[in-house]
Amino acid sequence: EYFIKKPAVIFIEGFSAFGISNGDGIAEMAENFPGAKKFSWTDHKEIISEIRKHAAGEPVVLVGHSFGGDTAIEVAHELNTLQNGFRPIDLLVSIDAVGMNKSIIPIN
Repeated sequence: EYFIKKPAVIFIEGFSAFGISNGDGIAEMAENFPGAKKFSWTDHKEIISEIRKHAAGEPVVLVGHSFGGDTAIEVAHELNTLQNGFRPIDLLVSIDAVGMNKSIIPIN
């Protein structure tokens, strides 16, 4: 199986109506960070899939804003399971997460 041997740096945007940017700056950060990937807060499965492409020993960094912050926390929680090999997150940055999944973080 092929693995990417470099850090997984994932930026996760919050809610945007009809593709109009909500001004959270996530897209700009991702564009200016070499090798980073940008996802929407609804791309939970795609984010897990992207992280699993990276070698187990490589760092994982998640940065999410608003609903994207919730998704980052949910992804970190899911990666810490037997199914995902208890994959650690080296850095998780949650900017103004809203807490829709109250079992992980309190509602904002």
